[in-house]
Amino acid sequence: MKCGFHGHKHPLGTATYKVKVVEPEGSTIVVSPETLAFRKTHEKRSYSVAMKYRSDKNGKVSFGELVWIENGKHTVRSPIVISPPSSRKGFSRP
Repeated sequence: MKCGFHGHKHPLGTATYKVKVVEPEGSTIVVSPETLAFRKTHEKRSYSVAMKYRSDKNGKVSFGELVWIENGKHTVRSPIVISPPSSRKGFSRP
């Protein structure tokens, strides 16, 4: 399975954030760019997240996180949860 996401970040002042990714088991995640530099207050920067996932036949849920770190002081975390599709009757996929 492949999927992609886009996000935005805008801090309250000048700052440089570097991304740290903790990948859920069975996945590969790439964030681009890996660094977001802000020069003005309320400046907006965008990033994209690409993910590949190899299905877990046991139906195990995997957890990870995307963390933006500013000079080791401030962090912004986004959880990542991967859950294999349900095989229950009545379940439909869009």
